[in-house]
Amino acid sequence: MKKILLIGGGHSHVEVVRKYGLAPIPGAEVTLVSESHQTAYSGMVPGLIAGHYSIDECHIDLETLCKKSHTNFILGKVEKIYPETSFVVTNSGTEINFDIASIDTGSIPNAKAVPGAETWSTPVKPINRLMEEFDTFEKMLHGKPNSFTSCITAVGGGAASVELLLAIHYRLLHAKIANVKLTLITDRSDILLEHSLAVRRRVRRYLYQSGVTILTNARVTEICENSIVTESHGTTVSHFTILGTGASAPDWPKACGFFD
Repeated sequence: MKKILLIGGGHSHVEVVRKYGLAPIPGAEVTLVSESHQTAYSGMVPGLIAGHYSIDECHIDLETLCKKSHTNFILGKVEKIYPETSFVVTNSGTEINFDIASIDTGSIPNAKAVPGAETWSTPVKPINRLMEEFDTFEKMLHGKPNSFTSCITAVGGGAASVELLLAIHYRLLHAKIANVKLTLITDRSDILLEHSLAVRRRVRRYLYQSGVTILTNARVTEICENSIVTESHGTTVSHFTILGTGASAPDWPKACGFFD
């Protein structure tokens, strides 16, 4: 019996499990290890923030999928992998043997690159944390006097920052929460540089119509409790900061000697 170990509940592993359920491989035993029972579909997150979808609608139930697909499911986080002896160790100390292993644990926010980011910003991932912290912030907004302007900022000029700010604008508009200033900060010359000029112009226009201020060529040097410091634009007030900059790999594969 060949033991196939899937480490992490990312989209690729979801598809592997789904297809294995449709056409099981004779002589193979598949096991999925994930630190969560569910995995989020990131493309639906802006709709989740805006209120178009519920948490359940945006998540894939990994345990149920595994049961339907003849796959073992283990709730846990792989912390060590020993390729030479073909086994992994989870955070609970469980050892799992394998013949073939695949890693799809996803990226982690690159918060260490900016001083204060780990303490005073909310990364785009994990999605549950983003939702919980923004829900708490929104409840606080309901208690603010009309004269107080609340500032929400997304750091990063990619699609995630753009879509999240537009989703927040929609959500607060329909919640009848006024006096909120939205800002997007990027260290690049424009937003969405991977897209065509026509697309960038159209999105810029829509952001402007939604009241979003865009700061370009603004490298963030520090994130504080209620402000963001940039090299070229000084200090920007921000009561809720979303970190949508580049992601980085988790530390544990490197600690196992994969990149020595």
